[in-house]
This record gives sequence, structure tokens and C-alpha cells, in this order.
Amino acid sequence: VSFKVEQAPLEAHEEPLPIELLDKPYLKTNGNLKVAQLRKYLARKMKMQSAELELLCDGEELSGEHALRFVKGTVWTKPTELVIQFRRRVDE
Repeated sequence: VSFKVEQAPLEAHEEPLPIELLDKPYLKTNGNLKVAQLRKYLARKMKMQSAELELLCDGEELSGEHALRFVKGTVWTKPTELVIQFRRRVDE
């Protein structure tokens, strides 16, 4: 599965995440990779804890248990390349 990683739109009070620490915005991996594993990888690249990071696809928060192949087949319904967005987790 190939996909683009980008920061989700920021709310007024949010500070941007250190995305410049990511080597490249496009990634290609096995479709069986779990969302939790991707979150851990991205958090490590941005020097954060994985619990601080939330991943979204098409505005929907992704469960860590789902594989990227599942996300691409069920959540992402657009004919374009898969886009995974990330943001700092908001504690309620």
C-alpha cells in the first residue's frame, strides 16, 4: 500500500507538529501494517510518544487494530491515492 502522510488541519489553538522531521511525505509498506504500528513509527520520527498522536483517514479517527489494507478498502473511498492525516491527540 502506498499513501501520503500529512498533518490534519490545525484548530486555532493548536501548534503544528514537527513534520519536518519526516523524511518524506509518501510511504509504501505492506498492506498488513497495523495503524498502531504506523502511529508508533511516525511518533518516533517526530520525537513524540505514540499516545500523543492520532491518525485519521477522510476525517475519521483510525483504530490501531486495523490494517492499512482495511483502511484503504473501507474508509478511503476516493479514487486518488490514500491519505493518512495525523494530529496531536486531544484529551477531553
